[in-house]
Amino acid sequence: MPWIQGYPYYLLMGSVLSFYMGISSYRHRKSAGRRYLWILMLLVSLIFIATAGEIMSSSFQAKLWWKNMQQAPLFLSALFTYAVVKEYVSPSAEHLPVKLAIFSIPIALDVLLIFTDTYHHLMRSEVGMATVAGVSGITVKPTLLSMAFIAYDQLFGLYAVCLLGVSLMNRPRAFLRRAFFLFAGLLVPVVSVFLLPLLKITLTGFTAFTYLPAIIAAYLCLFIDSKSTIYPLTKIKILEHMKDGVVLTDRNDSIIGINEAATSILFEITGISNETWMGKNIDLFMRHHKDIGAHYSQRTEGQFEIVCTGIREVCYGVSLIATEHQALVDFSNKILQVYQNKGIAGRVGGEEFAVCFFAEDKRAALMEAEDFRTTMSDYKIILNEHDSIQLTASIGISFTERREVTFEDLYREADEALYRSKNSGKNRVTLGREPILREAMKG
Repeated sequence: MPWIQGYPYYLLMGSVLSFYMGISSYRHRKSAGRRYLWILMLLVSLIFIATAGEIMSSSFQAKLWWKNMQQAPLFLSALFTYAVVKEYVSPSAEHLPVKLAIFSIPIALDVLLIFTDTYHHLMRSEVGMATVAGVSGITVKPTLLSMAFIAYDQLFGLYAVCLLGVSLMNRPRAFLRRAFFLFAGLLVPVVSVFLLPLLKITLTGFTAFTYLPAIIAAYLCLFIDSKSTIYPLTKIKILEHMKDGVVLTDRNDSIIGINEAATSILFEITGISNETWMGKNIDLFMRHHKDIGAHYSQRTEGQFEIVCTGIREVCYGVSLIATEHQALVDFSNKILQVYQNKGIAGRVGGEEFAVCFFAEDKRAALMEAEDFRTTMSDYKIILNEHDSIQLTASIGISFTERREVTFEDLYREADEALYRSKNSGKNRVTLGREPILREAMKG
């Protein structure tokens, strides 16, 4: 097998590739759903380096040292695979860092026992060296205690696969293909744990290559695809700077999204600290408002009013909106279809959507908005066999050629222009003011 002569260099290339993806992913480390992926990629890079060191070393002691060095990233990679999937499918996992710290305690103990095994032999009953296809490496016979640690670690990989598999059933159709691609990549390292012994593949370092499909799939899905990189970041910015409070819950009634305005409003209504809402059950609010809770439990939409009689009497309007509503889903899919290759679109609350796209000048931006309005006005949504609705679109648009203008300024001007469109008869496009000029006037 001539290809085996370059085997150590394939390992080093795998390390470089994993390291590159980890470093390039580092800038997204504060993005929801991507906080741990860069760590997983760097761990895989370390596995490749340590494996190459084991193969290229000439002495038994050096090979054993590199073999031991593989254990920490190898065990932690399964844990962080779980972390990546957990946060990807459940943004409400607010206590995940604490859980990871607790889960890593047995792994730290395992690594410590492996490095000191020459003194107590609790982890390995036999240690030797074998050569397969011209590649020599360390072989070990694990003890029952060592196999228990291995089983503990593999549970995280299995759970991650199950968690991602279940989430496929709840994914919107537009994101199903990408989620399935990620699921297939993740299956490779998890399933290989059971297949490699059955296939009698004992080549040193082959386990490291099984992680490549998983991290490449994750990198392509979460960092390269524009729908899954820019869009969530833009959506978060839009939600955070809305004037209205927005609370998003999942099918288990846990709060998975809440903006700053909503936290302030909920604090004034309930007196519950702002920091405790994310990840909590919405029942904390509903238990004090039975009428709203009744509609919410049946997933029916409605409009309500809440009067707060504290230091100042304030009346809040509450709208319940079912995100699974057929018309909204259909309308959303149409927007995604129109801007699939030329913009970023997202729902910002109620029946309001935001689209970010590039245009050469104001005239081109207005033409694009008018073309979109016409397209949506001609679009019918089929509710059932007998009923359909005809749409109209009121649009507010903001345009700038200045780099220093912030996203928040653009969104605010577009929002104000939208309300002018609504107040002027609806089903029209209104161009907002230049944000940078308005900021200059403030100074």
